[in-house]
Amino acid sequence: MSREVGQSKLRVDAFDKAAGRAKYTDDLCDRSALVTRIVHAPVAHGIVRSVDTAEAERIPGVVKIFTCFDVPERRFPTAGHPWSTDPRHQDVCDRLLLSRHVRYYGDDVAVVVAEDEVAAAQAAGEEVEAALLPVKNKPEIFGHQWILGPGEERLGELETLLINATGLSIDEMPGFAKKYGGVAFPAHIDRTSNSVFANLGYFPDHLDFSFAEVWQPEVFFQDSAHRNIRERYAILKNSDAHYLEKMKEGEPEETFGTLEAFLGRLFSV
Repeated sequence: MSREVGQSKLRVDAFDKAAGRAKYTDDLCDRSALVTRIVHAPVAHGIVRSVDTAEAERIPGVVKIFTCFDVPERRFPTAGHPWSTDPRHQDVCDRLLLSRHVRYYGDDVAVVVAEDEVAAAQAAGEEVEAALLPVKNKPEIFGHQWILGPGEERLGELETLLINATGLSIDEMPGFAKKYGGVAFPAHIDRTSNSVFANLGYFPDHLDFSFAEVWQPEVFFQDSAHRNIRERYAILKNSDAHYLEKMKEGEPEETFGTLEAFLGRLFSV
């Protein structure tokens, strides 16, 4: 009988990954290679009638934008499903590289090809800006909203006020951030204003977040309160401090410790 069953073992690549020494596909890619960003459908079902790419194509560094109207009519079954030699058990070949018939929220409808990550992200970011309310920034009040390149050089300035609300719901945010390589989490959920509890009156248990940020965890979790949140989410503390003097001593270490513990669970089996 194997003595390995029931034993927790460290992954052979865990330390290299944690130390940043591990090599990934992106590390092996030619630095001159073009990059892509997929544009996903913002609705759960529908038919794409048209895609206006003119504004995004004018962004410096964008090479080409392909939409669902540009891909060949070569249909295939859903990727990842087992293939059966019996025609009666095979998937229906109803998929294209990019979808005109949107079947689920986040379905692939277009792809941006650009010279670098900044241009690709900026083009994909047109979707984010489109969700903002049409309020112009006032630099004399809120400061300049510079668009910076890889070397922190100024590429431009965003006119729409970023701190304003968007048309994106809390249900959409985890998937929206993930599809552009980011991470979203609800901030200061225990505050009496501008928080999940203040706005909704409770914390929905269906939200696909990995982290939650708590302003005063020693009060929020006192006497085993909100145990379901502590057990389900990795807890960050005061991560949204707007000024360095507002961040109490020790809090950055606590935040990094939470992230380190969460990533440590990913490295073990």
